[in-house]
Amino acid sequence: MKKLILFTVAFLTMTGNGWAYTPFTTADHLQIDRQLNQNLSKAEKKEKSDFFSRLAQKSLAIRKAFSPTKTKLYGAKLSAKDQNDIKSRIATIANLPEEKKKEILEELLKTEQLAEEISRSLQIESRDTFEGYAKTKLPTPVFRLPIDDVDLNNILGGKGTTGMKVNEYNMIEELAVVLPPDTVVSLMKKIQKGDFVYYQIRTREFDAGRGAKFGYFLDARFIEKTAEKPEEKAQTLPSLEDITNKLLATSGSVYVWGGSRYEGIPELEKYFPSATKLSALETKRKLMKGVDCSGLLYQATNGFTPRNSRSLLNFGEPINIEGKKIQEIIPLLKPLDLIVRDGHVVIVLDEKRTIESRGRGKAPGGIEIVPIEARLTELFKTRSPVNNYETSQLPRSKKFVIRRRFSEK
Repeated sequence: MKKLILFTVAFLTMTGNGWAYTPFTTADHLQIDRQLNQNLSKAEKKEKSDFFSRLAQKSLAIRKAFSPTKTKLYGAKLSAKDQNDIKSRIATIANLPEEKKKEILEELLKTEQLAEEISRSLQIESRDTFEGYAKTKLPTPVFRLPIDDVDLNNILGGKGTTGMKVNEYNMIEELAVVLPPDTVVSLMKKIQKGDFVYYQIRTREFDAGRGAKFGYFLDARFIEKTAEKPEEKAQTLPSLEDITNKLLATSGSVYVWGGSRYEGIPELEKYFPSATKLSALETKRKLMKGVDCSGLLYQATNGFTPRNSRSLLNFGEPINIEGKKIQEIIPLLKPLDLIVRDGHVVIVLDEKRTIESRGRGKAPGGIEIVPIEARLTELFKTRSPVNNYETSQLPRSKKFVIRRRFSEK
């Protein structure tokens, strides 16, 4: 196991990035693609997928012995030899100096991330339903749906329907994200629904997982299929000034569940003409002309940040706020610090204000800019500040963290 991991670390040029979420670098993407762009049969791809699946699982198992995590991986079954290799590797690492131990655990994390991505991609390519790759031509809405019930026209209230499918708050809750143009997608399966063609898709950020009963879907008119797998590149983090300006540009936008493009997608009315007359608010919701809390940040950072607010709980570095009062926390804050609880994020806009996109039940909700002290005062009524969301003993509904990923350039 030791030789296998060290060989793979060298082969994939892995570097430790800590335990928080970090997007794949351009170098990471190139190394992953190098494993995919090989002339292999479906059977060979499946075999290679299983190899990398076991590597990812072994890396995770070793890490868990030293740093507890709730991460779970599924895939190829580990053999008795794999289990013995894990035990041997744990024993070896346990005797190392702390600095060396930390270095190896960081390498294992990167091994785990890259190996799992390679395994998952090859697993999809080995399927008979695999339709190749594509790139988005337009801002593209992606919906999370049961894999056996895919009808975007019905959700969007197109011709032949009785109107948009919305929840009790008049939201299209199936919307997962609006992908930017030129996003690379794997076409897992083609679905013909009357005159409509949909695809079940996967990206390196959006993956329902192995054996999931739900998946991510889009309309074929938003993409352009490619003869070969397109090159993937890391998102570039804009400057603090650019991010701030993009945040402020959303002022006046309504809250849209899953929304991550405040300008909306006008093509949706063309592709799915409304069967019923829509109000002004319903039109904004159908055209996805607004953002939700993490979508606000996702668009402002050009997709650099995680799309899911739960991932933001570990994004960047923690700010030491546990046990502190409001007036002690405020001086610690810097622009673009993230005040995060399970299910919501508030962004520190500047020295005095926060910005967020907030759902308000059946009301439109949307972008709210308020003084930092007022927002923290409201938060303190129901939650307490902690440094680490996962290790804190408080119930998930009773705490919040502040994370820092951005700084002046």
